[in-house]
Amino acid sequence: MSFYSEIFYKKIKNEPRILKEHLLEGFAFNYFNSEEKSRNPDWRVANNRQWARNANFVSELQEMAPRFQSKGIKPVLLKGIVLINDIYRELGARQLSDIDILINLNEYQNVKEVLESFDYSEQELNKWQGDDFKSIFIKEGPLGQIVIELHTRLFYHIKKEPDYTTIPFMTSPYLKLAIEENLIHLMGHLVFQHNFGKLFWLIDIDLYIKKYRDEINWEKLIVLSKELKLQKSILMTFTVLFEQFETPIPPQIVESLGLKKFYIWKNFLNWNLLTSSTQVSFGYYFIKHLTKDHISTALQYDLLWFRHKIKKTFFLK
Repeated sequence: MSFYSEIFYKKIKNEPRILKEHLLEGFAFNYFNSEEKSRNPDWRVANNRQWARNANFVSELQEMAPRFQSKGIKPVLLKGIVLINDIYRELGARQLSDIDILINLNEYQNVKEVLESFDYSEQELNKWQGDDFKSIFIKEGPLGQIVIELHTRLFYHIKKEPDYTTIPFMTSPYLKLAIEENLIHLMGHLVFQHNFGKLFWLIDIDLYIKKYRDEINWEKLIVLSKELKLQKSILMTFTVLFEQFETPIPPQIVESLGLKKFYIWKNFLNWNLLTSSTQVSFGYYFIKHLTKDHISTALQYDLLWFRHKIKKTFFLK
């Protein structure tokens, strides 16, 4: 028995490699039954480690809040740091490696000054066009490094993004994306940017839909996916959730998106690919290109990455 999806539980309960590689041991401790937990002491260790680390991240944001407020800056928090106190049962249930923050480009210098006043150092990165909108700041904390990743937009392929709707986070002056914007970002991050890289990103979306299913404006979500060129991302995400997790996606969305239809990529986007420890298979690269709404976007990504690797290999030594 599990406090989570039974179909997922049956697939993964006897798969220690998958739980470990996909950073799900803390999740298993919080969502699987007591008998399973007693047989897997590593789950408790992972939960306690993640709980302490995540609590430290939350505390760090609370300490910096007055400084941001004094400068009139309202950072928009993204992904894990928002979700751990929203859709998860406990802080230790979800792995969190950094704090993702969306800011306006014209606020960058002021945000940098705030972070530096709290002993963060900006990292020198060999950026390429796929991540030139991100900056990383790091400081040493009591439980290891605290990493903050600043974003000046959400997706590399959309140069001029719309004005996203935001709502207050639990600590002022921080904000978070509204429900539909948050969901489309989670799906774009999972599929378009990372090709289903980790199972816990799928669990994020599953739990988010289960909590907000009746509040989601599904029509707005579809419009956003078209505007951001992420229609394939939501189609693939919903298909996997519908078939592998039994996520309660509304029937009208199942019908309108054609989740029950046959697509050739379904032969590759299977449980083996979702749980694979390698990213060099034919199926992986096939799906990676099909996640883009247009083949031109996929080929442009390939070209940019190839140019970056050539430059890094031959000119930056």
